[in-house]
Amino acid sequence: MNSSKPYLLAQLRNDFEIAQSLGSPLLQCQGMLVIDRMSGDSDLSSKANVALQKMSGGRLLIQSAPRPIVSNFDPAEAHYAGGFVGVVPSIPNTKFTGSITMLETETGAVQELAELIVNSGGAIDCTYYDGRLDMFHRAYSMLNMAIRFESSEYTADSKSNVMTVTCPVDYNYFGVYADIGENQTIQAGSSGRVSGWRKDVKNVLDTVRTARSTVGQVGSAKIGSLFG
Repeated sequence: MNSSKPYLLAQLRNDFEIAQSLGSPLLQCQGMLVIDRMSGDSDLSSKANVALQKMSGGRLLIQSAPRPIVSNFDPAEAHYAGGFVGVVPSIPNTKFTGSITMLETETGAVQELAELIVNSGGAIDCTYYDGRLDMFHRAYSMLNMAIRFESSEYTADSKSNVMTVTCPVDYNYFGVYADIGENQTIQAGSSGRVSGWRKDVKNVLDTVRTARSTVGQVGSAKIGSLFG
């Protein structure tokens, strides 16, 4: 029997064109986490930050890391008389949890990194790249990352596996348009290929910010008149 609603080649060709406009799918291996500095230490010439810069090759040892994305807290429930239950979206979340896996080397690179971070406050600022440090699509600033290093395990019969170190992390993230992804401070390696939605999203955010700024100024003027 023939379908009453068959798939047509013209429809699939249209899907193809739309998919092309969205960009190529991002491979899961296309990512790199780079430790920038000790959190709260803006002096890049400090001993701890200089040591981190010398260990910049450590980015190659980070096998897996969380890729940040904005989200809200869990919504609130509003229970009305009569049985209806409504949903109220919560405020944006800024604290996230994840895990990093590092590849240990014979020189004890991860051990040295752990010694440096733990003895310098325990929190780092990082940048996650969609791609590589020298060629990426987007970059995300992950701040105040509190990192813990868990013990790895020696196993005599594990002759085909490498030693890794698992590191639970908690960090702050404020979105692409609130940090480096917007103020162009590290775009030297950018491939220049961005989503076609970027301009529209930015226009929406700029409109919201302008409206809130105007409301804030009006409110300040009213408050000032009360005491002026």
